[in-house]
Amino acid sequence: TLAFDSAKPGLDPTLKALVPRLKGHHSALWLAISSVTQDGITLKPSAPEGDALVVPLMRELAELGQTNGVKIAFYPHTSMWMERVEDAIRVAQKVNRPNVGATFNLCHWLKVEGDRDPRPVLQAALPRLFFVTLNGADGGDTRKMDWNKLIQPLDAGTYDVAGLMKTL
Repeated sequence: TLAFDSAKPGLDPTLKALVPRLKGHHSALWLAISSVTQDGITLKPSAPEGDALVVPLMRELAELGQTNGVKIAFYPHTSMWMERVEDAIRVAQKVNRPNVGATFNLCHWLKVEGDRDPRPVLQAALPRLFFVTLNGADGGDTRKMDWNKLIQPLDAGTYDVAGLMKTL
């Protein structure tokens, strides 16, 4: 999980040192971006104004990853700056490197987007969709549900996971 602040420019040196160590292991960094702070103001989730700070740093990381055979997959997470699948796609497209993509996570999708059809977003994500994580879940008013309803064994819950699998 990364946080960016315009008062602290640059990538974390620990992260930069990690990437070369992954060379030859067919690895991917699965990155959630928790917050973006510009000029002392923490941006709201999904605020595209944060792209100006995030994208150049992710390009730097992508180039380091490309050199070392490491992919970068943005992981949208509820209540974080990169909260929506569309955010991950938007940033990945702006980074515009072949080793940078997005993740679709069903439980976070349901919590943020509600029980709506993910097909249009998945189709838009296809050129950059690196990972999909699935689990059983209940359908309905998922934005108001607790995690015990949104993260269940794959064969449990009322959400049509089989239909989503066919879509994928």
